[in-house]
Amino acid sequence: MLPTTLSAVLLSLAASASLVAAGPIPELAEGNYTESASVLLPRAVSCTKTSQCSGIYQAPHSHYYCNPKSKKCQYNCNSGYTYNHWTSACTKNKGTSSSTASTSNLKVAATSGTTSADLSTSAFKANTKGWNTGAIASWFDTSSSTDSTNGNSWCWYPYDNNVSGFAPSLKTMLDAAGGDETAARKMWCGLEATVTTPDGRTSTLYIADAFDDTWVRTPNSIDVVHNAFNTLYGSSTNNKDDVIQNVKWQLTGRRSIKYKYDGAGSA
Repeated sequence: MLPTTLSAVLLSLAASASLVAAGPIPELAEGNYTESASVLLPRAVSCTKTSQCSGIYQAPHSHYYCNPKSKKCQYNCNSGYTYNHWTSACTKNKGTSSSTASTSNLKVAATSGTTSADLSTSAFKANTKGWNTGAIASWFDTSSSTDSTNGNSWCWYPYDNNVSGFAPSLKTMLDAAGGDETAARKMWCGLEATVTTPDGRTSTLYIADAFDDTWVRTPNSIDVVHNAFNTLYGSSTNNKDDVIQNVKWQLTGRRSIKYKYDGAGSA
């Protein structure tokens, strides 16, 4: 039966809106669209893993992933936001805020510090916190076509060359998580490590990316964010041939809140 009054029409529309908004974000479809800073845009991008979705337009308050069923890149709204089918955008949930304040106290979401992260896997000797030896440390820029980076980490956050980060073997991390890329990110991203060179230079670094195994010369080799590498190297360099041989590193059993999976990163 159709509504016969204006109030009934409005009630009907409101009910429909709440049902639609609760549905999943549609998959990215084919077509040419004018990009807007506030709209989730349809895009046809085939994929087999999430890393293949990098470089496409990313709307505010959202992240992309590879839908394992459709094999298409698809958006999801970030925590605290809900997809609105009427505006095709991620809108902030009602009643949520990033911080609460009073005249005597200011509480903000934790974005720094570390938490305990004891892993049971033997990969990278995480379960024993042993030393990973014989590593070659190379370096990369976080936003460089040469290094296949675009300012967005494999760990799902923005990063820059000031991040105290490094990247170990992608294959090793994936194997430890049964081949599940999201599980691997949750397992490894943000883990704290002590990295030491043969010259005695030591830095505390965090897993902030994944090292393409095409370039992993020894099982424990690591790729270090440029500025952090310069500290370990003892001087500034822009020469890709400059690497550090026989580096050793060990996981400490702690995880950075800032550099964990889907953390704040350098934002």
